Amino acid sequence: MSRASRCFAVLAVVALVAACGPSSTETPVQQDAGGLDRLAQHDGAQDGPAQEDGPLDGPLQNDANQQDAGPATLYPDIRALQQDPGYTGTLAPLNSRVRIEGAVVTAFGSSVYVFFIQNATGPKEYSGILVKKNATVPTDLVVGDTISAIEATLVEESRSCDWDAGACPTRHSLTNVTLCTKGSAGTVPAPLGVTGTEVLANTARYDGVLLQLTDSTLTVASGGTTATTTPLANGMAVYGQYYSPPGVVPAGTVVTTCIGVLDLYNRLWEVYPRSNVDLIFQDWPGDGGIQSDALPPDDATSSGDAAPCGTDTVVISQVYGGGGNTGPPAATFNADFIELFTRGTASVDVGTWTIQYTSATGSSWGNQKVALTGKTIPAGGYLLVRMNNTGSTGGGLPTPDVSGTNYNMSASAGKVALVRSSTTLSGACPTSTDIADLVGYGTTANCFEGSKAPAGSNTTAVTRDSAGCQDFNDNGYDFSAVAPAPRNSATAPASCGC
Repeated sequence: MSRASRCFAVLAVVALVAACGPSSTETPVQQDAGGLDRLAQHDGAQDGPAQEDGPLDGPLQNDANQQDAGPATLYPDIRALQQDPGYTGTLAPLNSRVRIEGAVVTAFGSSVYVFFIQNATGPKEYSGILVKKNATVPTDLVVGDTISAIEATLVEESRSCDWDAGACPTRHSLTNVTLCTKGSAGTVPAPLGVTGTEVLANTARYDGVLLQLTDSTLTVASGGTTATTTPLANGMAVYGQYYSPPGVVPAGTVVTTCIGVLDLYNRLWEVYPRSNVDLIFQDWPGDGGIQSDALPPDDATSSGDAAPCGTDTVVISQVYGGGGNTGPPAATFNADFIELFTRGTASVDVGTWTIQYTSATGSSWGNQKVALTGKTIPAGGYLLVRMNNTGSTGGGLPTPDVSGTNYNMSASAGKVALVRSSTTLSGACPTSTDIADLVGYGTTANCFEGSKAPAGSNTTAVTRDSAGCQDFNDNGYDFSAVAPAPRNSATAPASCGC
């Protein structure tokens, strides 16, 4: 659809500005080296009155900036603002003053006049929202910062519609910010893996959330491609206001990685990539297929490009150490487990491999070692390894493919290695070339890929995103703490789009 055909309604926007400074009571959060915790800085000199998030966007309908600011009601979860139907708390009324505490900045958009925040923990659906900047927002705010508190007006907006074309899509956002207190450095939640079909079937669920598109084949659509907007064959688009490819991407080009915050622009639901790590094309002669030339200079990340899908690409896809624990809260399952997954295109014989576990700061791996004797994992297949005897608390696991006996793991922090031999690892952070994959989880883990994976618990497992497909060689970026969902060899294979 041509942008020239868009019709904009004009409303006056008046921003009520109040002073805001860093909190003096914030406890600093240790930031691990590597990962994508603080992607890129923006030019604070561009700050000004709240503006739209695209050079062609017009003023919005239902813009509560016209209203006087009043007292704000504290909501403990952004899901209350996004009207999550599964949220058990009180939902925030539209056009009301709201307060959110402890959210994390996930991205900036459109010449940094808007930014996105998301819950630091918990379910990712309905957990993000766009914020319109004004002079109240600290000028040194960057991706990965914690927002100690923000007070603003919650609005529902119609986005650049052709008014004769039927119902207009809408999104929620925060405008008329009157309080914004920057906290210390936090951790950006790992992106939620979804397909374009899933997004378009329920856009409200993913509005403002950091996503990774996991379509089995993702290509650039024909027609309409510009230097900043790249339409995708799945009905979505990539909007390059913050990071765009260096040139027009040819139709049919395969998109191997597409990560970014979801936003609504010109009637299209678009992903806002933040750097070359978020947006990678396959065999595009425009830049050799890797968007390295436009990486922001302040972006310090060790995750790099996603590991390729080859033939020997078995990874640890899930770790659960809360099995059988009485709590509170009580364990979801009655045994600890480790799940493996093959990302590649061929079966992998792991019959001589072992899984080895040690504590978060431990160096003794031999006491908790499970052999995978006689096992082969097909392409896209899972292997479920029960690590200890079953307890009396929690439900039973699906039938394990391999069973240990008394290898109890920590629910909250530990280290797990997948080793291509029976040789016992040594040292707190082993460097053996036999290591196929390693996961360090929890705040005290002293060995990990890139950065630490989040802590688990009796009711959460440390789970690799995108059904096990995501592998940026960065535990903190690749894993999320979610409800455990063990998969075994009887589970239907998952395709990673290789």
